[in-house]
Amino acid sequence: MKGNYMFALDIETAPINPTDKPYALEPFRYHQGLAHITSIAVSGPDNYLKQITNMEELSDLLSMLKGKNVYGHFTLFDITWMLAVSGNFSLIENITWGDTALLAKWILNSQEIEYGKSEHHNSTGKFSFSLVHLCEVFLQDHPRLKEFVSMKNEHQDYDGGKDKDYWLERGCLDAIMTRDLALVLKDKLPVSQRRGFLIEQNILPYVARSWLRGIPFDKEYYDNLAPRIDSAQKLLLRKLELSGTLITSSKQLSDYLFNYLKLIPINRTSKGQGSTAAGDLKLLALNYANSGIGPQLKRILQYKKLATLKSKYVNGFQQVYDYVGEAKCYSAPKIFGTYTGRFTYSSKTLQKGNFKTSIALHQIPRKGPIKKGLIAFPNRLLALNDAAQQELRLVGQCSQDQHLINGFNSGMDMHSFMSAFIAGEAYESFCLRLKNEESDAVNFRYAGKLLNLSCQYRIGATSLKRKFFETYDIIITDQQANMYLNFYKRRYPGVVQYWKDIVIKARASNYAETLGGRRFGITNWAGNKWSSESSAINMPIQGSAADHKEATLWMVSKTFPDVKFMLDIHDELIFDLPNDKDLCKEVIYYTNKINYSELWNKELDVKLPFDSLIGYNFAEKESIV
Repeated sequence: MKGNYMFALDIETAPINPTDKPYALEPFRYHQGLAHITSIAVSGPDNYLKQITNMEELSDLLSMLKGKNVYGHFTLFDITWMLAVSGNFSLIENITWGDTALLAKWILNSQEIEYGKSEHHNSTGKFSFSLVHLCEVFLQDHPRLKEFVSMKNEHQDYDGGKDKDYWLERGCLDAIMTRDLALVLKDKLPVSQRRGFLIEQNILPYVARSWLRGIPFDKEYYDNLAPRIDSAQKLLLRKLELSGTLITSSKQLSDYLFNYLKLIPINRTSKGQGSTAAGDLKLLALNYANSGIGPQLKRILQYKKLATLKSKYVNGFQQVYDYVGEAKCYSAPKIFGTYTGRFTYSSKTLQKGNFKTSIALHQIPRKGPIKKGLIAFPNRLLALNDAAQQELRLVGQCSQDQHLINGFNSGMDMHSFMSAFIAGEAYESFCLRLKNEESDAVNFRYAGKLLNLSCQYRIGATSLKRKFFETYDIIITDQQANMYLNFYKRRYPGVVQYWKDIVIKARASNYAETLGGRRFGITNWAGNKWSSESSAINMPIQGSAADHKEATLWMVSKTFPDVKFMLDIHDELIFDLPNDKDLCKEVIYYTNKINYSELWNKELDVKLPFDSLIGYNFAEKESIV
């Protein structure tokens, strides 16, 4: 990160032909002949400045930057476009990339930034990580700041690259200001954060490639799924003797259930209307299970579920196909998308307009038919790597609870461990009964898993009771909920002590920190005590989970050149790789030998393995080890 060796880069893009569609913001449009790079500007030491407009020079430019530290602003966009045009991943991979927007996020990530209470927030109430705004904050004495701000304001809305001279000049100034911003910001990053930050920068080329390649889907599969859903809905409507419009309208359904049928609502909306939320309808159906309306309520729930599958997913894939022009989802990745550091993805290029490049992949139901239509590339496999009980392992690491540490390191299933404790029996005998699928053992397993996943961040009895029902359709009393909470606290006393200790530590330092050094500033102790304490407890665990996946993504991608990252979703990292099961085994073995202690320079007491499966779609998977 030394200034003498630091360069900065900015690209400008435009559609090939005039259009009202945001093709210039969609790197995959290059291969469709709809958009291109119009210029690339590079600034460097000793007032170095170079700009190219002929993309035949791109390979030479990237070769010149080999081994150098090159910053951009929202660099993922620039890298993805240059990869599209050059078609040479090794040229991209051999550059040490940096992103001033991400660097600023590592420095500034805090309650003030997240919740709109900083002096630097804009008129919308949000902190902008735009280049011009960060320059206004950190480069206030820069000799070209006023010129830069004025130039940026000249075209606040993208004009499709029509004013060519303006965009050429702007590209050069963007590169200059990006480099000067990076030089200032890099010295503000605390030493303890640098390892994690550099790991995050190292994944930029691999994430860029995933955006450019997209995720294929089987359009024919979804086309055939639509009439099956229609048939199931028609059957339900005949039995219900209701219209589909009534069921899918919250107001009409509420009027029907609570005004016409006179049912008693579980909850009410802010407007006083009886709630028809899925969880409330499930509980309503249970309350009326022994009456004639009980089966009807279940059918209403089934119809609503099918309607969501049809409108949100089946129709959603059709909308993607219509706009993108091919059967691929191009979800735009956002690294460090949440305050804890997790990825987020955008399914639309712009908020305004129907420019749908993907569906909301993270919202796809874990069960059901939708995942089956997301498929591998031809002649390749998917490796679906699920971080095994990731957050619970990190709870053990952060809290130093010996029951969790010893249990994980001895190979126990910690959900069954908690379940056996609740059931009041030995772990071994419980696991045997669970293997034999004894009904009470299965229910205890649900309870143990739910306790582990819910209680680690503190939870009240009322919330726990609701989670039991919404997650597993299990009804527990207030007394049982309190009893389960006490079970958890007795089993994991180190976690209870962690809740206290980490809050004290965060109050003293005014931040919470992850294993990779990512921080979240916490200063609003008086204004919102519970929320601040919750952030202090959550950040080291959830943020370390983000660090863990980024480190794994980087190590696997750089070690196996033909294993290509596709998606970060929930607790999974999904890779695309050759149809070679021996290679799959090698990758899985390597993944579970990664030395995170060395990467983070932190001694770990708990292993952080992945459960790895392979398949040709997101739903049908098999183990090969």
